[in-house]
Amino acid sequence: MKGVKKYLFLMAVVAALFGFVACSNDDDGASKVAVYASDEETLTFYDDGTFKVVEDGITVSTGTYTGDVTKNTGVSNEVTATIKKWRNEDGKLVNIKDYVKAQVKKGLGSKADSVSEEYIDYLIETELKALIDMPVTIQDGELTIHGLEETYTKKN
Repeated sequence: MKGVKKYLFLMAVVAALFGFVACSNDDDGASKVAVYASDEETLTFYDDGTFKVVEDGITVSTGTYTGDVTKNTGVSNEVTATIKKWRNEDGKLVNIKDYVKAQVKKGLGSKADSVSEEYIDYLIETELKALIDMPVTIQDGELTIHGLEETYTKKN
């Protein structure tokens, strides 16, 4: 289990912020509320409570958020981002929970059949929840996702 957590954490760092809604928020009329960027990724929040992370012009994750992403939150947990979809190895945005299940089973190899779906669901809802629901701190124009080393700077 430790290896699975580490693998998922590293994936979260690479994608840096997370989520799942629709592949293109611009198509459904949502307006940008705030845009933050790191050296590699752009994180865009929309007024319908969704966000997406784009790297090299490709959406790597999407999700939902709660709280006001336009103001300083300090270290309070007023803003939380929840990953809903993640880009898999085939380049497709997939449901994050389905993706995690597949990775857990892949990591277990031949032992995968001995682990119940209920137990995997339990792991996702408890042990791996921190990788899906992430508190966000916004201070002086910089956004930090708790548990990740990545910092994003406000662009608008």
